[in-house]
This record gives sequence, structure tokens and C-alpha cells, in this order.
Amino acid sequence: MFEKRLLFLTKDLLTVYPWQGGGVSGPPQRFEVTEAGRAGLVEFLLATPKIPLHVLVDLVEEEFRTETQPYVLGPDRKVLVERRLNRAFSTTPFRRLSFQGRETKPGRKDAVTLLSGITDPDLVLPWVECLREHGLLLVGIYSLPMVCSRLLKVLDVVTPATLMVSWQSTSGLRFSFYSGQHLKMSRMAPVPGQDPESYAKLFVTELERTKGYLHSLRLVPQGSCIRVILFTSPEMLDAVRPLCQESASIGFDLMTVNVVAGKLGIKRQITTPFSDSLFIQMLGALRPENHYANADMTRAYYSWLVKNILYVASVVWIIVAMAVGGWNMAEGFGLRGQWQAKARQLTEVQAQYRAAVDQALPVKTNPNDVRVTVQILEHIKNMGRGPAAVMQELSRQLAGFGHLRLDSLTWKGPMHPGTLGLLERKSGHRGLSEHRVVEGEQAKPKTALTPTDILEVVEFKGTVDDVKGDMAHALDHVYKFMAALLGNPEVYQVDPVEVPKNVEKEDVLEGDLTQMKKDIVDSVPFAFHVIFRRNPVEREH
Repeated sequence: MFEKRLLFLTKDLLTVYPWQGGGVSGPPQRFEVTEAGRAGLVEFLLATPKIPLHVLVDLVEEEFRTETQPYVLGPDRKVLVERRLNRAFSTTPFRRLSFQGRETKPGRKDAVTLLSGITDPDLVLPWVECLREHGLLLVGIYSLPMVCSRLLKVLDVVTPATLMVSWQSTSGLRFSFYSGQHLKMSRMAPVPGQDPESYAKLFVTELERTKGYLHSLRLVPQGSCIRVILFTSPEMLDAVRPLCQESASIGFDLMTVNVVAGKLGIKRQITTPFSDSLFIQMLGALRPENHYANADMTRAYYSWLVKNILYVASVVWIIVAMAVGGWNMAEGFGLRGQWQAKARQLTEVQAQYRAAVDQALPVKTNPNDVRVTVQILEHIKNMGRGPAAVMQELSRQLAGFGHLRLDSLTWKGPMHPGTLGLLERKSGHRGLSEHRVVEGEQAKPKTALTPTDILEVVEFKGTVDDVKGDMAHALDHVYKFMAALLGNPEVYQVDPVEVPKNVEKEDVLEGDLTQMKKDIVDSVPFAFHVIFRRNPVEREH
């Protein structure tokens, strides 16, 4: 736990308790309420100026008022609080308004509030000013009766009407009244001596006075029993116990300071009748909300706190950046190692490739092999387009002749021996011209073959359907189809191989009559060769 200083301020003395590791870590230092005392405090605190300071006040001049006010929220609430504080404690900066719930009676449920303030600010202000002038880290100023409310839960004595009585060494006997854990009233009585009999008489007298004050203010709920919690030394309790007569309106819980200290976690033995160490322990271990210090009084502390937070955040960011950078660096070294391994593998593969190529390349080149290779490349260059283009042309022409049906087609490319033999003829007969020329069809003149021509030969076999015995009509269809093919510029020659012809059959003898009949034929076959020619110059374009 962080180190801090707990300052206990009363009317006549200021005591400094060092705090570290969850408890008071050294002997207290006391300073009188004088200029010399304040100078000694500053000198003591400046030895360790960056330790936060918490001030606990226990003064007779602290006043408490329980009031109700309209229940509002937001800016209106802030204005209303400031107005109430100015009306109740206009002469002191040490003032506070705390909300304690809402009224339970029927009708408008106003907010229940506790107004508290130190009516004589000169008891506190000089100490605060000297701390602020030297830049010491004041965290807050706390009221002892309000800090005491946490002790009720520790002792498990939270009731509708609880009166806690404690004795502080440098102030006096304090009576604090609580409804639940809400402080309603607190008053102090000076203790003239420390003998048990005087203490017992003072306790009984001030208890009766406090009961009357509570009933006059109507702070005790109707029908409730006041539970009195008193802690002091065993000797004082022995003197007080015979005077504590319980009734329906009041009950007592008497316990030693040492027992309460054990419940708060204080390990050292406490034999005094004073409760100072109890409240110092609660202030250090359970830091309450600031009660009286304003923003000007705590500015040095919060500036220091923000600075430290930024410093810690910077350190954390640097550590994170270094961790991320180290991780990236490690990853980069790993990737660099992988890259180097890949580079070595690539070098090995390239060396193997060069070795394989060096072994595969011939040491000497045969000129005859070069000539053959050139010829093969030339033949490939002069190759035709294949049967696809030829079949497209035949299909296009055949689509115009509905009675013709293709049965088979044989394609011979430029490298076929039968196709190469055609180039030996400088000019050939016109195959179609030697047969019947269809009326109105004239074949366009064709130039003679040259050795650079690329030839393709197609043998077309088909059937003429729906003849019905009319061979002339069938023959006319075939010749018209051949003439249409010959009209293509790339068709050099069409040679009929088989054309339709009349077929006669002698029928069987029927009775006494022998009759010659013509057999009615429904389909006849035909076939022809088509020579396609292309010039290599045209092919390149």
C-alpha cells in the first residue's frame, strides 16, 4: 500500500501519524497550534514532500444541522445546495451538504440533508495555508463524526437510533448520533480529568443532556430505543457500568478500545482509554470521501497525481512498444532466416538446372540435323487450317440443298501424298466442265497451280433423298451443289466420282404376261472430290 501521512487536528494540537503497509508505521509527531508549531510541521513534511496528506479534524466548533429541501436534480440541485450552505455557513470555506435519502411520510417526499461546517475557520485555515504555500500534497479534510459512521457496520450495531461515545486524547468526550449509518448530530464535552469516577459522572451528565437535545430536535424515531455504544479502557468501563441502567428507551453496549481495535485489524495492544488510534486506522485503511477541502486546497495533490498517471502511462506504453518491437524484431530475424534458406534452395536448384542443361546440349551440331529441323518447321508453317474450315464451307453450302444428305467425308491435308501429287500438274482439267454444266451456272476461271500453293482434298459422299424415280432431278441437285462449291474462291476444282443414274429392273413373270417395269427409286448415292487451294502469302495476312 502507498505511503501517506495522517494528520489529526484538534483545537490545541496537530498530530502526524506515518502510514504504510496497511497501518501506522512509526511513532506520531505532535505540533502545537502556534506559528512555531506550523513551521515545525512544514519542516518535518518537506523532508518527504511527495507523500500525500490526509487531515482528520475533531473540533468543538464543528456544527451539524439536519434539514429537508425540495428534491431536484441537475443544475438546479447545485444552485440549491450552494444557497443552503451560504445561508447556514456563510463565513467559512469548510462546509458540506450531504444527501441522506428522502422523507418517508405521506405527501411530497423532500430530500433529507445534513449540513455541516466548521464555524471557526481560523482553527484550520492557517494549517491549510502553510501546506499550500509549500506545495505539499493535501488530499482532503475529514470530519471525525462522519468517519465514525463506518465503525457502526464493523461493530454490527446499525440501528434507527445509535449514540456513539468516544474519548479523544487531545479533544474530549464526543457524542455522535446516527440513524442507520447517517450522522444526524454530534457534540463534544471537555473531560477535566482522567480518573474513573470523574469520567463516569461526566458521562452520565452529558448523556442525559444529549438525550434531551435529541428529543427536542425530534431526531429519535417514535418508539425507538437509543442504543449507546461506549468504548474506553476497562477501568473507565468498570466505573461507568453501575450507572448504566437499561430501559425500554435506552440500551448500552460497553466495550474496550482494544476489542474495537482488533475488529479494525490493529494488531498492537491498546491500553489507553482514548479512541484516537481507531479513527486514524479507519482514515488510513478506508479512505472516505473528502468533506471540507475545496479545489484550491487540493490542486497540488491532483496535479501531482495526473503527472504520475501520465508518467506511468508513458512507461507502460514504452514497455508495450519495446515488447511489440522485440517481437517484431524476433519475427523479422525468423523471416530473414527463412528468406536466406529459400535463397540457398534457389541457388541449389539453379545449379542443378544449369548442370542438367549443360549435359543435355550437344557438344557438336550435325548440319544435316539442322536442315531437317528447318524443313519440319517450314512444313508446319505451310500446314493448312485443318478440316474445320473445309467442313464449315461444305456445311454452309449443304444447308441450301434440303434433298442432299452427307454420309461420309474424307479429308486429306497438305502433307498427304495424294495431295502433294497434285502440285506436279501445272494445270489440270476442269472436272466439272467435262460433265453437264447446269444451265445458268458458269464456273469462274481458275489460275494454274503453283508449287507454293497449299492444297486440301475432300472426298464427299452423300445421298439424294426424295427422288421418286426422277434421276434427272436428282442429278440436277448434285450438279447445282457442285457448282455452288466451285463458286468459292478457295475451291480450285470439283471432280465428280459418282452421280445419280437410271436403274431398271425386270420384274417377275405374272401369269401369261411379262412386263418390264421401272422400279421407283426413292434415294440415290453420289460422290465427288473437292480441291481447296490457298496461297501462303494470303494465309499470313
